[in-house]
Amino acid sequence: MSDNYSLMSLQHSRSFKKPISNAPLIVAVLLVFFFIGLPLYFVDRAGEVSTTTPNADTTTYTPRYGYAILSETMPGNFSNYAVFVPKDADEQTVLATAQLFKKERCTTNTCNVVTFWNDKDQYSLYVKKQDDAQWRKKHWAKMCEANVADYVVGVNEFTFYPMLDNEYRKYGGTKKRPTQTMHNL
Repeated sequence: MSDNYSLMSLQHSRSFKKPISNAPLIVAVLLVFFFIGLPLYFVDRAGEVSTTTPNADTTTYTPRYGYAILSETMPGNFSNYAVFVPKDADEQTVLATAQLFKKERCTTNTCNVVTFWNDKDQYSLYVKKQDDAQWRKKHWAKMCEANVADYVVGVNEFTFYPMLDNEYRKYGGTKKRPTQTMHNL
């Protein structure tokens, strides 16, 4: 009987093996994500914004989605952006770029006004603009034509060529505004 009992106890001990826990594996995966994956995401996005005081030789990072941020200013608890789009971009492309910018930037940040420019040099002139009549006569028309669109986020108003107005014509501008200038994003 004792042999029978020892055999049963041996079989009994083998059948109740301790289950293997997945907890160490789960903890390891989470640690890798939080200490490697998440920081790499932010490092990858770090170069998207250039300096807030642009000039003609400012180098900007061109993100994978087709626009470059010329400047970001934060005059309070919101952000204003100047965005560069290619000179040959048509109205539909600029509108699509604005929608993409809104999705990428304005869902996580409090955006106020986003201006779209197709010439970096003209944007630099706009930043340094003067009230001098000679300066305006020389630069105003080209500068206004380079301001492709404005997007006022708070009222969801997107306007093509907002600077093509009477002052633009006063300083020699001849380009006509599109028939439909206002859009909602």
